[in-house]
Amino acid sequence: NMVSVLNKPASNIFSMIKESGNKKRKALYSGVFLTERGKDDLLNWWASEVGASLLDKPFHHHMTIKFKPDSEQVTSLDLGQTVALQVVGYASNERGQAVAVVGHPSSNDIPHITISTSLDTSPVYSNELLESEFIGVQDGPLIDGRVGFWNGKEQQYSLENTIYESEDSL
Repeated sequence: NMVSVLNKPASNIFSMIKESGNKKRKALYSGVFLTERGKDDLLNWWASEVGASLLDKPFHHHMTIKFKPDSEQVTSLDLGQTVALQVVGYASNERGQAVAVVGHPSSNDIPHITISTSLDTSPVYSNELLESEFIGVQDGPLIDGRVGFWNGKEQQYSLENTIYESEDSL
């Protein structure tokens, strides 16, 4: 039967494509990811200067550079580069907590690090929060981070095992 012979190679090809697709990751967002020291410095500053207890869902682990970046935006990143972000303001209410930072460009109107949110609040709320309740800070702390991207599983600082890998050689 000719049809079953034709179907076999096609299904093999599709399963091969699917398998290779599973291994190559892509960036859900690019960001400056805080080092362990950066996280500690940020939380210590938050506790001593702001004094507000963290809400139900802690985040405080990155500043978004770009949500759903295209491949050019990913390949042009200085992956792995250490960056010092300076806290220039903050906002806090019952739904969310965030600090505004400078030190690296971001597609957000107010570059920031979400500290924590309530159970029913997305970290995206930080944008709205800072626009409405921004409190400026003089001499805010410098927070250490590294430029990378979130691949859906973990932060990544190279193009290895990503869909962008081959674009290295272009």
